[in-house]
Parts: sequence; C-alpha cells; structure tokens
Amino acid sequence: MMISESASVPRRAFFQMLLLAVAVVVAFNLAASVLVQRSVPYRLLRRLQDPTPVEGIFLGNSLMVAGLDAGAFQAAWPRHDAAFANAGLGWTTPVEHDLLFRYTLARQPKARFVVYGFYDFQLTELPFTGWGDIDGNKVISYRIEPEHALEMYGVSSWLERWQLRAIRFLPMVAEREWLWHHVNQVRRILDGLGMPPVSQNRFGNVDAFKAMESADAAHFKAECRGEIARNAPLGPSVVEILQLARERNMPIFVVEMPMSPGHRRTFYAAAEWPQYCDHVQALVERAGGV
Repeated sequence: MMISESASVPRRAFFQMLLLAVAVVVAFNLAASVLVQRSVPYRLLRRLQDPTPVEGIFLGNSLMVAGLDAGAFQAAWPRHDAAFANAGLGWTTPVEHDLLFRYTLARQPKARFVVYGFYDFQLTELPFTGWGDIDGNKVISYRIEPEHALEMYGVSSWLERWQLRAIRFLPMVAEREWLWHHVNQVRRILDGLGMPPVSQNRFGNVDAFKAMESADAAHFKAECRGEIARNAPLGPSVVEILQLARERNMPIFVVEMPMSPGHRRTFYAAAEWPQYCDHVQALVERAGGV
C-alpha cells in the first residue's frame, strides 16, 4: 500500500506539470493571435477590405509600398476622385503577391488595370526551400487560401504539407518573426546606448536590406547567366498573376522597380542584367503582359 501511494505521487505530479505546460502553450498562442492583429500583414488585409471601387491594383514588395505615389495617379487620372489599391507588402515573394492579388480581385472585381513591381530575379526564382522560408510578412500565406499557397510554393512532400498546416494553427510559431521583432527592438535600444545612431527608415534597419542583395557583382552576373542558360521560365505565381489579369481583360504592367544608386552601379550596370531583362520581357509579353 505504501509503495502504491508513493508511486502515484510522481505520476500525479507529471500530469499536473503536463497540464500546466499545455495551458501555458495555449495561453501564449491565444495572446500571440491577438497581438499579431496589429502587424503589417493584418493591417493590409483590413485596408484591402475597403469596398470603395478602385481603378488599379499595385502588387510587389516594400519597393512598391514605398515607391507608389497614389496621389500622382489621382492627380493625372481623368477622374480626380479615383482610388487605387496598393497591395504591396514588404519582405514577400511572388507567392504572397499572387495571394494578395486574388484577395484584392475578389473585393475589387471592376478594377481596370494592375501594376506588378519586381527586382532582381524575382520573376523566375522559386522562393520556397522549406517551412523556415515562410517568415515575417510571408505568414500572410497562412491566412489567405493556405491550400492554394501550398500549391504555389510547390510543396510536394506530404509530411511538409501537414507540417505547414499544423503551423498555421500555432501563432507562436507562424508569427515568430513578428514576436521576435519586438524583442530585437528592445535589444537594439540597449545595444545602441552610447553608440552612434543606426540608419533607419520606416521598414527598419537600413543595413538589414543588404542581406536581400546578391553577395557581390560577380555572383550577380553568374546568376544572370545561369537564369538565361537554363531558359528560366516565369515562376508559377507570376504566371498565375498574368493569367488572372488576362482572364479579367485587365492590362498588366510588369515594372522593374527603382533601386538605390549603389544597387544599380553594382548590379544593374553589368552587361548581363539587360540580357536577363530581355529574357523575362519576352516571357511576360508572351503571357499577355507589358
């Protein structure tokens, strides 16, 4: 009897600790699901739900967010009360652009044209190598047509498909970058005490954007040659964006976005870049774009 009672104590303590751990995880996920409603992707989705009819839809990453002057379009448009939907979202790939286009089209069926901004190899590269790629603002794919997103990412492994489906219901994992962003803000403040100010813009640390560029000019040139040599096709999401516009009889303009002078000098001044642009221009025009 004494042995039985003593054995039940650790077992009871184990289940108590297990229940406590589950409760903590559930509470953390509930808190995360509420907090992330203030994040950039969710604010964008709420803005795109505005029923005011728009003339045009703009797609792309932070270059489109920062580069579109809607006021200039309004001033030059025949109707000065015309509205335009900027569905650009920073730190995203064509998969998220496709999802945002579908989302916006469902609410703006009378939009007359679409402008899609790209940079570097965005039109032909495949953006997905594993679940870790879906971070930051890309988590919008967990919220807009997640099953369609799996197709566009090209996830063929059943195990990885179920992994991504499970992560969708775990905001503490799916939204890890947004949560960590706030931890990093505090860390940067502490690191910066007594140090010269770090260059910032409305998207964050300016130096962080250099991580998105090629390693050097030689690497960039090699990428250009490689894309041309393999006759790289447009990515599936880019093809779908062009197809959706064509089905709606919407002119679609694919725009090489303005880049910094340093980026143009280092990368776009190379002879290989116009050759790559000629390649993708031919692909876009065959698909009905400009």
